[in-house]
This record gives sequence, structure tokens and C-alpha cells, in this order.
Amino acid sequence: MSYIEIFELNQHSTEGDLKHCIEWIQENFKESKFINISIVIKRSESQHIQIEELIKDEKIQSDGKKKGNSISLKKVTLQDMEKQMEQKKQQKQIDTQLQISQSSDLAKMQKRMSKYQNNQINEENKEYEQLDELKHMIKKSEELLSLQQYEEAAEQQAKIQTTCQQLLDRIEENHSTAQQNNLQRQNQDVKEVEKDQEMDSVYLQLITLFINNYIQQGKCQFLQKKNEEAILFFEKGIEYYNQVKNKKLIVKKYNLDVMVDYVINPHVLEDLYSSLGDTYHSQNKYDKSIENFQFAIQIIDRYSSEQQKQYQGQKKKGDLFNLIGYAYYCIGDIQKAIESFTQSLQICMDLNGEKDVQVANRMNNLAEAYRYVKQYEKALKYFIKSLDIKKQEEMTQKNIQSLGMTCKNIGITYQETNQYEKAIEYYLQSIEYFKNFYSDHYKDEGGSILNALYTQTAQCYKELNNFQEATKLYEKVYEINKSMYGLKNIQTINCANNLASLLFKLQHFEKSVELFEQILGFQKQYYGEQSIQVVQTLVNMGTIFCKMKKYELGIEKIDIALKIFEQNPNSDQQTIESTKQAKQYYQKKFQQFKQQASLQLSKKDLKIEEL
Repeated sequence: MSYIEIFELNQHSTEGDLKHCIEWIQENFKESKFINISIVIKRSESQHIQIEELIKDEKIQSDGKKKGNSISLKKVTLQDMEKQMEQKKQQKQIDTQLQISQSSDLAKMQKRMSKYQNNQINEENKEYEQLDELKHMIKKSEELLSLQQYEEAAEQQAKIQTTCQQLLDRIEENHSTAQQNNLQRQNQDVKEVEKDQEMDSVYLQLITLFINNYIQQGKCQFLQKKNEEAILFFEKGIEYYNQVKNKKLIVKKYNLDVMVDYVINPHVLEDLYSSLGDTYHSQNKYDKSIENFQFAIQIIDRYSSEQQKQYQGQKKKGDLFNLIGYAYYCIGDIQKAIESFTQSLQICMDLNGEKDVQVANRMNNLAEAYRYVKQYEKALKYFIKSLDIKKQEEMTQKNIQSLGMTCKNIGITYQETNQYEKAIEYYLQSIEYFKNFYSDHYKDEGGSILNALYTQTAQCYKELNNFQEATKLYEKVYEINKSMYGLKNIQTINCANNLASLLFKLQHFEKSVELFEQILGFQKQYYGEQSIQVVQTLVNMGTIFCKMKKYELGIEKIDIALKIFEQNPNSDQQTIESTKQAKQYYQKKFQQFKQQASLQLSKKDLKIEEL
């Protein structure tokens, strides 16, 4: 029990002095936690101060409220005083010895604590250095990916994974659970708590880096077309995210330790689901790609306004709706494709206005979906709006390609509605854009696109009976196909067949029959000598020979065709009958030709005799 002498009363003291003493104690010691306060009263035996009633177990109050540790006033006699003084002297000696001992122990403890703190500081500094090193390694990994140095990038990512895991394990050893952290911090001062919270911040950054590295590893595999490996990394990243999101941290709030969830940026999880969706999309697994893209959109919807701005949440959402629309288009669910493309277009217009090139691209996609379901009016509306916006943009290579594609789409739409002149107008514009875009018109993608455009334009000319222009275009197509695929290729042969037919219509019989001769040899090898393709070519050749007045050769070709027809049980009877009629017709023409030739010969002989 502790005592403190506050005031001394003598024979001249009055009751007012005692009251003043009590008030002074209340004022100056209201925050103190003394168990008892002793008031020493000096007086002779004959002199009495009537204070018993004032001091009897009185509780000293502070601000009108009773303290848990009450302060009691006690009456002490002179006989007790000497005894107390001796006790105090002895206690003082004991306290002095205890202080010396405690000082020694405290010095040792401070020395140990200083050493521990220095070790802790060194560990923390080491962890900060490793964190900076990891960030540098990740930057290097991203650079290697952009340079398509995939093997080097993969090696770097493996090092990141190992280093990050080791550092996480070391921190988790000291901060394994939130509950342990709470026990450790109960006796810490504010600075120590702040240090622990700084280490928690390092831990969170490491977790984010660890998950980001899964994303980079997945993208590295994806870019090498190793889709299954990519999917594995993305799924591991999602699994790890879900594991750590349930852990707890302790933060200092209002001078209390408060348990909170780990705050891992949701942008990381959105990136994982988006990347996983892209990978499934590239495998044509559209159902799974749609599912993952939709998960990514749900995460974006939970972004704070600051995160929406920092990570361009709405832009990503618009891009994801565009990808979902394309996936629905590919599986034939056009109505859902239209809905997704419409959402994507609206978001894009809200962000960029109605005259932006991205808006034009989204309009093109929506128009294509409408064209697919034969809603041609809506399709043309969005195609033409898209084209008008793109024409206002700078003529970069990318924009030239985009203009060419939109003109092509408009041409297809007009062709499907039998508006051939309009179709030709836009096809020709598209051809010019693509000729400017591709330096080599006879190779790879450029050749394929121009090939298709020339063919479609030629078909429109054929529908308008403009065989001259159609033939010119088919000649270009034939040259492209020969350059790209060679003569013995089905695409080249089909093109040659179309060209030969057009040359026949233009009565260029020699060129036409020459092409058919080339076609026949390949068809026998590719389809077989008894195939319908061979039969049709024989009939075409027979017809041309007859037109050239080479009836015997022509009828011979038709005869061979008929024999093949008759041997094939699957032959169309109507085709057989029409071929027989053609043979009879040319036989009749042949007889007429022979008679006419005989008559002309007789006339010639007659003229000779007259001479």
C-alpha cells in the first residue's frame, strides 16, 4: 500500500484548514492513482480537533464522479508517526537497492532490444530492397515480352516467382496470422505498430506482384500459342487471389487494433479473368470466353470511382462487351451479339463522343450482326455512319485498312440486296484502299483480300451481263492465285474454271479451251476420273470445240462425258438428258456443216471446170 504526505495540521489548525486541504487534493491529484493519502496531524493530548466526522472514510471525488481507486483520509497519532518514519527509511533503502538492480536489468534489456531492433531494421531494409529488385525484374520481363523474347521472359518470370515466394514466406513467419499480430502489438508503442503496418504494406505489394507474375507467365505462353499452359497460369493466379483475400490485417484505428481484410486491388483479378477469356477465345471455346469476360465485367462494376478512373474501368468494360458480342456472333446467337455490341457502342460513345474512330469500329461490328440476320436497312445505316467517321480521320495505314474493310462490308450488303451497281461502287473503293495498304498484292493476307474483292466485283459485273469487265477481274484473280498457291491448287483451278467460262461467253474460244485443258488434268487427279467435275469440264470443252466447228472433237468429248454419267449410279438424270440433247444438237449441226462444206466444195469444183 502506498502513502503520500500531503499536509500537516498542528494545534492552531481549524476545521476550515482541513476542508481547504481536501479541496486542494481534489484539484491537484484528480488524475493520480494513489491508493491512500495520509494527512498527518500534530497535536498535544489536551488539544483535540473535531475532524473525525469530516475524514471518516470520505471518498475524494474528481469532477463530481467517483474514481475506481478511492482515496481515503486516515487519522494518524504521534506515537505511530515515529514508527512510520522508521518504516519509510527502511523502505527507501530497499527501493534504492531495487532501483539500482532494475537500472542494471533495464540497461541489459535496452541493449538486447537495441540489437533486436537493429536486426529488425536490417531485415526490413532487406525486404524493401528485395521488393524494389522484384519490381525491376517484372519491368524487365515485360520488356522481353514486348520484344518477343519469350524464353528469356519465361526464365525471368520463374526467378520472380521463386524470389517472391521466399520473401512472402519470411514475412508470413513473423506475421503469420492477424491474431498473432494482435498479441504482439498489445504492448507496442505507436512507432512499432506503424513499422508492422509498413511491413504489412510490403506484404500486400508482394502478393500483388506474385499474382501479376502469374498474369505475365500466362501471357508469355499465350503469345507463343501455348494456350493450355497459359490457362494453367491464369487459373493459378485466380486460385491464389481467392486464398489471400480471406486473410486479415490489423490496423491502428482510433487507438485500437482493428481487424480488416487484405486490400488487394481488384484490377488484378479483372486482368486474370480477361486474360483467361482471351485465351479461350483464341481456342474458339466461346462459351468459356463469354463466362470469363462476364466475370471481369462484374469485377469492374465493383471498382471505386477512383479505381474506375485509374484503371479505365468503363473503357475496359466497353472492350469486354465488344469481345462478348463477337463470341456470341461466332456461335450464332446473333440477338445476344447485337445486345452486347450495342452496350459496347453506347459505352464508347459516352466516353469518346460520337465522332471517334473507336465508335466507328463498334458501329461496324453492330452493322455486321444486323447484316447476318438480313436486317439490311439497319446494317447499312451503321456501316455508312462508320465509314463517314473514318473518312474524317488521318489516313494512317491502320485507318486505310479499316476504311477498306468497311467499304467491303457495304459492298456485300448491297450485293445481297441485288443492288449490284452500288455494290460495285463500294467494292472498287475497297480495292483501292487495300492496294494502298498492301505493298505486295500477290502474297499472304493482301493477296487473299484482293482476291476475294476482285471475285465479288466480277460476280456483280456478271449479274449485269458486263462480261468484259468481269473477265478482266477474273484474270487478275487467276494471276493472284497462281502466285500464291501455284497451278495445281483447287482455288486456282476454280478460278480458272470461272475465267474459262467468261472467255467462252466473250467467244475467246482458243483461250477458253486452253484453260479447260489445264483444269481437266488437275480435276482427274484431285477428284478422280469419274467425278462430276471432270464430266462438266468435258461437256464444256465439247461445246467449245463445236462452236469452233471442230464437231468431231467436240462430240467425242461429250460422248466420254455421257459414258461416265451412265456408269455413275448417282448421276442426275436431268443432267444426263440435257447432255444427250446437246450431243444430238451438235450431231445435227455437224451433219449440216458437212453438207454445207460438201456444197461449197462442189461449187468450187464447178468454178474450176468453168475456167
